[in-house]
Amino acid sequence: MLRRPARVLWWSARVLWWSARVLWWSARVLWCVLLQRRRACWLQLAALALLATFCVHVLWSSSAEHRRTKRQLLRRLAATQRSPGQRPSCSAGARGTSPRAWLAVGSPQLGETGPYRVVYDYAPAVKRVTGNRSVTYCTHVTAERLERTAALLTRWDGPLSVAVFVLPDELCSLAVQLARLRRCTPGFRRRVSVHLVYHVARAPNLTRLAPPDQLAPSDCARPLPAPVSERRRLRLPYPVNVARNAARRAARTHFVLSSDAELLPAVNTSALFLQLMARVGRGEEPRLAVTSRQVYVLPVFEVEQRMPGNKSDLVGMLRSGEAVWFHRHVCPHCQRFPGVSQYTTKRFTPGKVAAFSVTYRQVPYHRWEPIYIGTDAEPLYDERLSWEGKQDKMTQMTALCLRRYRMVVLDQLYLVHAPQPGGIRRQPGFTDPADAWRAAFIEENQRHYQRIVARLPTPAPSSRPATLHYTASVSRMARVSKQKFSQLGAEKPSGGRSSARLELLCDLARLRAEREGRLAARLAA
Repeated sequence: MLRRPARVLWWSARVLWWSARVLWWSARVLWCVLLQRRRACWLQLAALALLATFCVHVLWSSSAEHRRTKRQLLRRLAATQRSPGQRPSCSAGARGTSPRAWLAVGSPQLGETGPYRVVYDYAPAVKRVTGNRSVTYCTHVTAERLERTAALLTRWDGPLSVAVFVLPDELCSLAVQLARLRRCTPGFRRRVSVHLVYHVARAPNLTRLAPPDQLAPSDCARPLPAPVSERRRLRLPYPVNVARNAARRAARTHFVLSSDAELLPAVNTSALFLQLMARVGRGEEPRLAVTSRQVYVLPVFEVEQRMPGNKSDLVGMLRSGEAVWFHRHVCPHCQRFPGVSQYTTKRFTPGKVAAFSVTYRQVPYHRWEPIYIGTDAEPLYDERLSWEGKQDKMTQMTALCLRRYRMVVLDQLYLVHAPQPGGIRRQPGFTDPADAWRAAFIEENQRHYQRIVARLPTPAPSSRPATLHYTASVSRMARVSKQKFSQLGAEKPSGGRSSARLELLCDLARLRAEREGRLAARLAA
C-alpha cells in the first residue's frame, strides 16, 4: 500500500490528467458544434458529458481519500489524549493492573477552599531519603514537558519532587510517558517522585487510572508521540505556585530547593551544601552561625550554547560573554544578586562552598526574586498568582523580608538555564510580541498583588529595650526610603504606593533585626 505522501501525489496527478482531457474535449466539441454543425458533434457532446461525470467522480474520490486520511491522523492523535476510562492501555481494567483509590486533597495554601487539588505520590520514588541526608530538588512542569525533568538527573545528586499540572485529556498520555521514563531513564524510578495537580472544574477521571509501574512496558528505542496541550488554546492559567507548594510539601528531607525544571544546578550541589551545613554545625563558619532566619541563595545564569562544568568554567564564560546572569537583558532586577560585579574576581576554594555575600532583600534589590535552599518552614508561595501573570514569587519574597530573613549567596553553587534556541535572550519581555497574550493575566496578578500588599501588617514594636525608639525609627526609615526612591529613578517599582509601603516595611524589619543583633552582641560581651 502506498504511503500517505505518495498516495496524495498519485491522486493529484490523476486529477490533473483528467482535467486536461476534459478541457481538450471541451474545446474540440465546441469547435465541432459551433463551426461544423454536424450530427456527429452531438455524439461527441454526449461523450463529453460522460467524461465530465467521470471527472467529478474522480474529484469526489480524491477528496474522500483526503478526508479518510485526515480522520486516521485525528484518531491517532486522540489515541494519545483519550481519557483513561476510554483507553484500556492506561486504565485499571487493563491486563496485569489493579484499581487503586487515589486521594486528592486541597492545595497547601488555600486547602479545600481553593480551586485546585493535589494527588501526592502518584509515582513515588523507590528510594526514600529523609532528614539531613540530602536536599530535595522541588520543581514543577505541565504534562507535555515532563521529559525535561530527566535532564536534572544528570546534574542533581539528590531526590527530586515533581508536581505536574494535568488536564483531563492529558492524563492517559502522561501516565504512559511517566511509565516509559521510570522504565527507560536511569535513576528516574529510584529518585523522582511525581505528584498530580488539577483544577476542580477540569478534574480528570482518576477512578480507573492505574499506577504507572503497572502499565504495559514500551519499547525504549521507539519514541512516543509528542504530547499536545490544550491549555494555551483554552487560555487556561498555569497554577505555578500551587505546583511549587505541592512539590515542596511532598519533600521528605529537611532542606529543599524549590526551582524550575529548566534551571540545571551545579554538579554535586546537594553534597557540597551538606558539607557546608556540617561546618556551620561545628562552628567553623562564624559568619553563618546566627540565630536569625536565613536562606541560601543560588545565583542563576543563562548561557549561549554549552553548560559550564564548574565555577571556574562559569567565570571564564562570564568574562567572555558566553554567560550572563539570568534575564539580564529581559528583566535586569529579577536575578541581579548582591555583589554580581565581584563574582568573577572574588577568590574561592574549589570544592569548599562558602558564603559569597550576606544581605537582606532591600533597595536596590527590593525586586530581586532569588532561588534558594531552605526548609518547608519558609512561607508558601501565594497560590492566587499564575505563571502567565509574571512576578509570581514577589509576595513570598516580601514575606521573607518582613520576617527578617537573611539572604546568604553561595559562591560555588549556582543554577544555569538550559541552553535555548538563539542563545541568551535579549528581547525585553514587556516589548516581546510573543508575550502579548499574557496581558490579561498580568493585570490579574497585579490586582492580587495590590490586595495582598494592602493586607500586610506593619511590623509591631518588640518589648525588648532595643526597640524603645521604634517610633523615631519609623520616621527616619521613611526619610531614608524616600531618598532611595529619588536616587534610584528607573529602579522605582511599578506597584505605586503599595510597592513603596512594601519597601518601607522591609526596611523597618531589617532595621529591627540589625538593632536586636547589636543588642545581643553587647549583652553577650
